[in-house]
Amino acid sequence: MSPLREYVVKPEDLPIWEIYQCDYDDLAKPCIRQLAVGEMNEQLGYHPPKE
Repeated sequence: MSPLREYVVKPEDLPIWEIYQCDYDDLAKPCIRQLAVGEMNEQLGYHPPKE
């Protein structure tokens, strides 16, 4: 797990929101969603190919 990208939400973090790229045809269009306890960020949206 990379400390810069992935994070598991803890109860003391709430409320917490994530901004992500949700439209694969328009990567400049952001979306926002609320995260829940125990959820890992970076699960939705566009992810560039790993080198």
